[in-house]
Amino acid sequence: MEEKIEEILEKIWMLMEDERDIRDELTEQDIQELVESGLLEEKNGTITLTTSGYEEARRMVRNHRLAERLFHDVLEIKGESLHGHACIMEHAIAKEVEEAICTLLGHPRLCPHGRAIPPGDCCKLHRKVIERIVLTLKEMENGERGRVSYILTKKFPRMHKLMSLGLVPGAEIELIQKKPTFVIKLEETQIAIDDEVAGNIYVRRVPE
Repeated sequence: MEEKIEEILEKIWMLMEDERDIRDELTEQDIQELVESGLLEEKNGTITLTTSGYEEARRMVRNHRLAERLFHDVLEIKGESLHGHACIMEHAIAKEVEEAICTLLGHPRLCPHGRAIPPGDCCKLHRKVIERIVLTLKEMENGERGRVSYILTKKFPRMHKLMSLGLVPGAEIELIQKKPTFVIKLEETQIAIDDEVAGNIYVRRVPE
């Protein structure tokens, strides 16, 4: 499939996420081209993705957001170039590579910008490898050190306080204990974290 069409499908997916009208953002020529290709259809005056269009758009969005996580978490590429690198890589990721990246990263659910990563077959089957680069705080062992990659949600009442103490992406921590509660060392401070929050903090292992 042409890269231009793949990018339009990706754009349509994001418009749908934001509940915006496809006609407001696409040219009539682009819409007609996708309709003729069997990727879009019009029903009762509303334009929607066909089954094949939906699957292709989903694939491109998943590839892009996994690529962003890979560049951000493993290669530690930040800033405006992150999106550009992901745009180039997304078109070249084969399915087996996509699943390998997802497994390596621990099946992340959000991209660095906080948007959902559509789950793949590997996520549904809960495939894991023994040594992953990115894992949750709960999966670390006592004495292990890691650098915070991302925090899945900020809805916990205690999360804002933890962030104010410096528990933010990029912070280096050491797991002191897991029971009866999680205790981490952040610089010279020891912080207690409950089990639910620990499961939503993702870290990148720091080599010994």
